[in-house]
Amino acid sequence: SDKESTIFTDKNKLNKVLSNLLENALKFTNEGKVELGYQLKDKEIEIFVKDSGIGIKPEKQKMIFERFSQAEKELSKKVGGLGLGLSIAKENAELLDGKISVISDLGKGAAFFVTLPYKPANLVSEIGKEKEKIAENKGKYTILVAEDEDINFMVLEILLVDKIKLPCNIIHAKDGMEAVELCKNNGDIEFVLMDIKMPKMDGHEATRLIKQIRPNLPIIAQTAYSSPEEKEKAFLAGCNDFISKPISKESVIAVLNHYLLAGKDTEIH
Repeated sequence: SDKESTIFTDKNKLNKVLSNLLENALKFTNEGKVELGYQLKDKEIEIFVKDSGIGIKPEKQKMIFERFSQAEKELSKKVGGLGLGLSIAKENAELLDGKISVISDLGKGAAFFVTLPYKPANLVSEIGKEKEKIAENKGKYTILVAEDEDINFMVLEILLVDKIKLPCNIIHAKDGMEAVELCKNNGDIEFVLMDIKMPKMDGHEATRLIKQIRPNLPIIAQTAYSSPEEKEKAFLAGCNDFISKPISKESVIAVLNHYLLAGKDTEIH
C-alpha cells in the first residue's frame, strides 16, 4: 500500500543513490527499458533499478563501486564517462545503513539492488526520535561551497557532513556570481570553499568581490592546478588559503581548524 511504501529516511542521501543509479542505467541503455521499483522484505526495503543495457562482466561487478577503479574507467569509456556515480551511490547507501549490489549478464543488462532498513513513516514515535536526533545535530556552522560540478559538490558534502562529521549547514553556489550574491545577502555564512574554475565568474573575481563586502570572511581556494603561480593568483585575489584537488579529508580538516574553529574551543581530527 502507499502507507507501506512511505518510509522515514534521509531524503537527500536516498536521492543521491537513486539519481546516480538511474543516470547510470540510462547512460548504458541505448534501447529497451529502465525499470525502477521496490519490494518489502521483513524489516528491509529493497529498491531496484533494472536496465536492458550493455551489462557488466562478472569479474568487474565487485569493482565498479570503487572510486576511480579500472572497472569503472573501462565502463566509462564505452559511453564517454561515468564519473563517480556508482561510488557516490554506494557511499550514500552505506550512510543510510544499507547496502548495494548488482546482478548482470554481459550484453543482457544489469539490475542494481539497494537494501535499506525499513522504517515505516506511520510509526510516529520512531519519527519523533529521529527528528529529535536530527535537531540535535542541526548545523551550527554555515558553509558556502562554490562548485559548478555537482559530483564534486556531493563529494565535499559527504566529506564535511559524514566523514568529518562537522555540524554544519551547507549552501551550494554553482558559479562565482551566485557565490557573491549569497555572501552579500546571507550573513550566516562564515566559511567559503571556492572553486577557481567556474562559469559566469571565476573564483578569483568572486573572491575579490566578496572580500570587498566581507573582508574577514575566510575563503579557501580549491583547484586542480596547484602550481606556485596558481597559488599566488589565489592569494592576490584575497583567498586565505589553498587546497588542491582531489581534495583530501586531512586538507579540509586543517583549514577548518585554522580558519573556522580557531578560538571556539573546538577542534576536529
